[in-house]
Amino acid sequence: MAILRVTLDHLDEVAILFNEYRQFYQQPADLEGCRAFIQQRLQTGNSTIFGAQKGDQLVGFTQLFFRIDTAHLDFE
Repeated sequence: MAILRVTLDHLDEVAILFNEYRQFYQQPADLEGCRAFIQQRLQTGNSTIFGAQKGDQLVGFTQLFFRIDTAHLDFE
């Protein structure tokens, strides 16, 4: 298994995983909405997504969102 940084090249695969993640939390399936959400995050750079890849297939992901660091008085 390898860990990689998800790019737009992985959009369709990670959208499927994201849709399944949401369904686990009792949200309705919305593959197109999930795809648009992930695409916007990747294009704007306001989050970073890492994927777990087994062979040629993504089998998991984690998404990191950037926030202001109040402990260090980060104003940006």
